[in-house]
Amino acid sequence: MRYHHDFRHCIHMRANALAVVDQAMIPTSKKTFIATVVRYAPAITLANLLLVIAFGLGVTRLHVESGIKVFFDKNDPYLLEQELIERTYGKEDNILIVIEAKHGTIFTPSVLASLQSITEQAWQIPNSRRVDSPKQLSLPGRGRG
Repeated sequence: MRYHHDFRHCIHMRANALAVVDQAMIPTSKKTFIATVVRYAPAITLANLLLVIAFGLGVTRLHVESGIKVFFDKNDPYLLEQELIERTYGKEDNILIVIEAKHGTIFTPSVLASLQSITEQAWQIPNSRRVDSPKQLSLPGRGRG
C-alpha cells in the first residue's frame, strides 16, 4: 500500500528532524519548542486550518461605518441639529449661491462688493466648513487677496 509507505516515511522524517534538533547547538527552550512543533505538526496544521476557516466565516459579517454619525453620541445636540437640517433640506452637503448681473458683467465694483458681503455671510451659516468664492481666488501673476 502506497499510503502506509508514505505515512511511515513521514514518521521517519519527523524522527530524523527531532534527532537533528537534539544534536544541534540550540538552547534547550528552543529545542523543546521545535520538538513540540515537529511532533504535533499535523495537529497544529489542522488547528491553523480551522482558525483560517473560522476567521474567513467571520469576515462576511465585517462592515465599516463611514458616516459622521459614528463619531457622535445619539443625543449629541450637534448631531440632532444636523439630522434636523437633513430632514428639512435633504442630505446634500453643499449650498450653491448663483449671482447673475442684470446688466453687463459681474466684475464691477458694486457686484464684487456684494459678492464679498455674501461670502462673509456664507461663513456665518451654522456648521460651515468651506466657502468658495471668486472673491477669494488668486489670479495668475498677482498676489493673494
